[in-house]
Amino acid sequence: MFGIKHYCTIGLNSREANNEALAEQVMEILPLFIYKEGVVGIGEIGFDDQTPAEEKYYRAQLELAKESGLPVQIHTPHRDKKAVPNAVWTLLLNTALIRIKSSSIIIMKKP
Repeated sequence: MFGIKHYCTIGLNSREANNEALAEQVMEILPLFIYKEGVVGIGEIGFDDQTPAEEKYYRAQLELAKESGLPVQIHTPHRDKKAVPNAVWTLLLNTALIRIKSSSIIIMKKP
């Protein structure tokens, strides 16, 4: 509309990952939306309270991004950023280029 092209990332936000009933519903339909025109990545995903549920859905969305070839936008906690699990950082560093912007990390595809 109005000659403006809209682009977005789409995903299960880490805060909502702690509502497992909602998270399961989102994860069930998320693959239907990631291939829509204008969707340029999966996100914002990551951690808020750093719970096991957040890690479960974070990893599931990383896998979905890998399968689809889409980049991901990672959200780091607003509180205690240093407590983000080392394994998560290692995974990201080994699989993607990283650009940090504000409280988010945008994962770019490897060249």
